Amino acid sequence: SDCELSGKFPDKILQAQALRVLDLSDNSFVPSNLPITFKHSSLETLLLARTKFSNTIPESIGEVRMLSQVDFSQCSLAGHIPSSISRLTRLVRLDLSSNSLSGSVPSLSLALNLTQLNLASNQLTGSILSTDWKRLSQLENVLLQSNSLTGSIPAAMFGIPSLQQVHLLNNHFTGFTEELIRTPSPLLTKLSASRNALKGQFPAFISGLRGLADLDLSDNNFADTLHMDSLSQLKDLESLDLSNSNLSVEFSKDYSPFFPKLTTLFLASCHLKEIPAFLKASATIAHVDMSDNQIHGSIPSWIWDITSLETLKLSQNSLQSIETPHPSSSGIEMLDLSSNRLHGELPNLPSARYINLTSNHFNSTISSIINELPYSTLEFLYIASNNLYGTIPESICKVEYLYLLDLTDNFLSGAIPECLPMIGNTRVLSIGGNNITGIIPDTFATQCMLLTLDLSSNSLLGGVPKSLASCGQLQVLNLSSNQLTGEIPVELGYVSSLVSLNMSHNSLTGPIPASFGNLTSLDSLDLAENELSGVIPVQLAALKLLSFLNVSYNQLEGMIPDGPQFRKFSEASFLGNKGLCGFPLSKHC
Repeated sequence: SDCELSGKFPDKILQAQALRVLDLSDNSFVPSNLPITFKHSSLETLLLARTKFSNTIPESIGEVRMLSQVDFSQCSLAGHIPSSISRLTRLVRLDLSSNSLSGSVPSLSLALNLTQLNLASNQLTGSILSTDWKRLSQLENVLLQSNSLTGSIPAAMFGIPSLQQVHLLNNHFTGFTEELIRTPSPLLTKLSASRNALKGQFPAFISGLRGLADLDLSDNNFADTLHMDSLSQLKDLESLDLSNSNLSVEFSKDYSPFFPKLTTLFLASCHLKEIPAFLKASATIAHVDMSDNQIHGSIPSWIWDITSLETLKLSQNSLQSIETPHPSSSGIEMLDLSSNRLHGELPNLPSARYINLTSNHFNSTISSIINELPYSTLEFLYIASNNLYGTIPESICKVEYLYLLDLTDNFLSGAIPECLPMIGNTRVLSIGGNNITGIIPDTFATQCMLLTLDLSSNSLLGGVPKSLASCGQLQVLNLSSNQLTGEIPVELGYVSSLVSLNMSHNSLTGPIPASFGNLTSLDSLDLAENELSGVIPVQLAALKLLSFLNVSYNQLEGMIPDGPQFRKFSEASFLGNKGLCGFPLSKHC
């Protein structure tokens, strides 16, 4: 394997009767079909992973009765898995993952020595019940994820004594069969059946899988109430994800931890009414997601004392306040409290990289929040849609690695700090929907990294800064609904990355720059309700990706350019320009 072999695969090599092991993995043969016949082969191991074999797996593979290891993963195979594979009674390992195989999974009931089964990332359909899973007593790992398998998951699989990992996510399974499992698999550490269509009751046998470390049943459609006491025997559990599974999860009020090793608890959309008190005593919990529940009241002060906690997501609840007193500091790196009814003070978060407080009732000066930020670690700050007021302080520029700043829809006033456009690492800057006044500072960094700049719906004056042309990666520029004047800088036409450009509802004058014809990625251009004059540059007709154009209510004149994209625009795109003529307007030139 991995010998950089190339050229055409020598089919006759399979006729060497003494050949027992053939490993050609990670080579680059000329793309070709698998050999049609395996007759007279004595192969025991056939490994062709990550080669360029294509077409189908030949039915004759079932004649190689000595085969114990087969690996055709990450090739370009299509078609059905041949039913003859059912005759390979010596199979120990079968890996056909990451191909384009379709059809059903053949029965593997005779492969009594099978330990590894990997059919993940194909296009397989149908049920997996043709296999008598109880017979496969040596099975260790079952990987069937990312297919289109349907029907029930055989509960008998979870009584196999050697079973260690089961991956069934990203399929269309609808439930579990109802066999009685006398002794649940004691070695099973990982069970993932997320993103299926599982419905009905939560499977009772799971409470007996005492070796489980990772359980993920998220994104399903159970209709059941789960009392977490029923899982209290899972003392090795490290990660539990039941999010978006249509379960109503209920916790005991007991402070004793059920799961002494638990690091990850994801219970989004689980009808929780409160933050479970057992977390208070946890020494291991690192990641908690309880978003989109019905948690109300206060965030308890003890949650900031959990020294192991790194991620806390409580968005889309009915939380109203943050309990005080706060600890001196918290180790949380990611905090999402968006879409609640919160007000009051935030705790000290010296390690935070991501803070999202969007859509709350925080009512304070913006400086009182900005001045308490962890300048050395913060990368993402969302405080949109609150009741913040005052001037954006220059101290925001001390956040040296600020990737995103969203202050949209508050009551901010005053000018934009001149240093703000100079923060070299910022990718997204959104302060639209405020009462910002003054000019847009013409101080955009030479190596400006902005992808999105939204200053819309403010009271900004002056011109569009020419230094914006330094933002060579800018994709979205929205300066609409301000009081900007002067001409549109020609230089903007050389920011070829622009996808959306909106300068509508201002008082801009002069021509539409012909240089806009260079904006080959442009999808949307809105210059409506300004005082622009002159002709619509014919160069705009060459913009093949332009799907939205609005230049209405200006002082434009002359013929509307003709081109494939312009023929798709309606009259509304050009209304209110007395001097314009040509299609789609009724006025002829």
